Amino acid sequence: MTIETIPEAQDLEKDKLIDPRAYEVADCGNYAEIVNTLTKENLLNEEIERVQDCYKTTLEHAVWMTEKDWEMLTVMDCYDNRTAHHCVETLRIAEDRIERFKAGGKKFSELIKDEEVPLDEFFRACLFHDIGKCLIPRAILNNSFFDEDFDTQLCNDIFRGGKKEFLAAIEKTTGHIFEGEGNDMDLREYLRTNHVHTMRYVPAIEMLSEEDINVARERFPSLNFSKATLADILEFHEENSENILLAQGFDMAANIAGKHHNYRKLEMRFPVSTDILGVTIALEELLTLSDMKQALSAKRSYKNSLNSPLILHNLIFEAERHEISPVITSLWVEQELALISSEERRGHDEQTIFAIHECEEFIKKHQSLVEDFVNAIQNKTVETSTY
Repeated sequence: MTIETIPEAQDLEKDKLIDPRAYEVADCGNYAEIVNTLTKENLLNEEIERVQDCYKTTLEHAVWMTEKDWEMLTVMDCYDNRTAHHCVETLRIAEDRIERFKAGGKKFSELIKDEEVPLDEFFRACLFHDIGKCLIPRAILNNSFFDEDFDTQLCNDIFRGGKKEFLAAIEKTTGHIFEGEGNDMDLREYLRTNHVHTMRYVPAIEMLSEEDINVARERFPSLNFSKATLADILEFHEENSENILLAQGFDMAANIAGKHHNYRKLEMRFPVSTDILGVTIALEELLTLSDMKQALSAKRSYKNSLNSPLILHNLIFEAERHEISPVITSLWVEQELALISSEERRGHDEQTIFAIHECEEFIKKHQSLVEDFVNAIQNKTVETSTY
């Protein structure tokens, strides 16, 4: 049995074409204005019908979706249908995993209900966690840069532009001093070894056209564009998503979606907790894992899709980078690994076998934490049943 046993959403190539005017309107950078203009020009209902037809199979179980939900999905699809597709797939993964995965004999979905969080609100947060991207300029959202491009620019900045502060910032983040010979090859090896995302250090003005920078300045006036990176701009989508959902009256979904990366380091508000130990699974983290799982498994112009063990190995690294609880990560990875058959394991190459080994080591490392969490859930269940 493979990890992915549920059907994927329709291919983007099968989507009906977006009305060119609707595509243009969706690029104004203001959600309310997009909806108002589409409505005034009699485009909104037509586009909603198109989107409903596109996702009628994948979202057939999403009976909780209201008129506002379809409106939001339509705006997102008009702006960037790849983002919409990613969000629908993230919802699909989350729906499947919370019903399939367990802790202490209880499904994740039951743990969510125990915390009196309606599943509909969790699902809404999953579906619209990236709706804030419709306010990010398209040239930035769909930039064509590869990691190699940022690496090259960073080398130029440090070795030929005299910007040693960039290297100092990277060393502070990684906790490792660069001890190379001061050439591009050594620095690239250092960046690779320490998993440095150079997009987070290269100023956007060094990568984008003046026209694109001016659009970004208008939409994000609080940013200092002499230093702001593409990552700084893209991170605004999380807060944007929260604000859009709040404006639609979906407060709980907004609070969950607004922390799916938690760039702002806010306190998690929806823990699936035991109330006994300081170990919690936050709904925001369940959303983040679903989000990352979809992104890692998807094929992109700059990368091929990964097989299941490599996805899980990368998921662990990303979960640690996002400071996600090792309990939820370990539970997730362990139950995903269990779905890989022995036949599949024997057929893997050396890199994949290594990935499986690393996943198993991660699970062992956090086994006691997981056991404490599971025991606490079971104790809580027993206590509740005695009342």
